[in-house]
Amino acid sequence: MEGDHEQGRRTVEDYWRALERGDARGATDFLHDEFVEDWPQSRERIRGKERWLQMATHHPTFPKVTLLRIRGSDDLWAAECDFVYPGSEDTWRICALCEMRDGKIVAITEYFGAPFEAAGWRSELVERIPG
Repeated sequence: MEGDHEQGRRTVEDYWRALERGDARGATDFLHDEFVEDWPQSRERIRGKERWLQMATHHPTFPKVTLLRIRGSDDLWAAECDFVYPGSEDTWRICALCEMRDGKIVAITEYFGAPFEAAGWRSELVERIPG
């Protein structure tokens, strides 16, 4: 079980380190084929690695990511990060709950510092989350 624990932590860390380097394509190596990412505050869902990669590579202001810490075990890990968006001096604190399956990240639920309205540019890439 210890090996699974270390593998899960390493996978989550490697994913966030790829984003720190600005390597969105490399980050998808750590995502499960059935990957889903939810943003509850804007009620959006991205389903699939390819849509996630489209979002990340077409994002008009993809942030500079700084991984602060990872905590968790087994199939649930929490990552805390700072996001700084180009043209802004504000630092957004992010909490990402990462769920694992088969040694990869199958789901991320990401919470941002404050609620926001969904951006129209990605409407074809996401599903609206009820609430």
